[in-house]
Amino acid sequence: MIYLEVAMLLRLIATARIFLILAIFGILGCSDGENVPSGPSILFDGEITVSNDADVTIRLVEFEQTRGDLEYHGDMNVRVYPTIRYRLRNEIDGGESLIFPGGDQVSVKFVADVPDPGDPELPLFENTVNLTVNGSTVIIVKSGGEYNIGPE
Repeated sequence: MIYLEVAMLLRLIATARIFLILAIFGILGCSDGENVPSGPSILFDGEITVSNDADVTIRLVEFEQTRGDLEYHGDMNVRVYPTIRYRLRNEIDGGESLIFPGGDQVSVKFVADVPDPGDPELPLFENTVNLTVNGSTVIIVKSGGEYNIGPE
């Protein structure tokens, strides 16, 4: 009987020691964020597509691309009809590739290809989209000039 009580007491002490060790490591292992290693974010290469979901034709009129000290700025005159998609070209690397390196800054200005009924000198709508390349992306232009940006 005494042997059984001693065995149970030893088992209880061993369990308590394990719990205490785990608690100590848990407390010491907690981090307040100061010592967490951080590196550069990984941004993925990808294509950029403009999808015209508006009920009118749009024109892509300006395109800018920036990568570090490299910049490209150009006028465009590309018509994108309703339900059609247009893929932008990586102009910094010569305009032959549809793939943009992750981290590139891209800006695209678009306008409606129809005049504003209240002021025929102005387009019905216009807007500029700015984004950082992080994987393949689609810019969905909606009626009224609103847009959404999402993964391709």
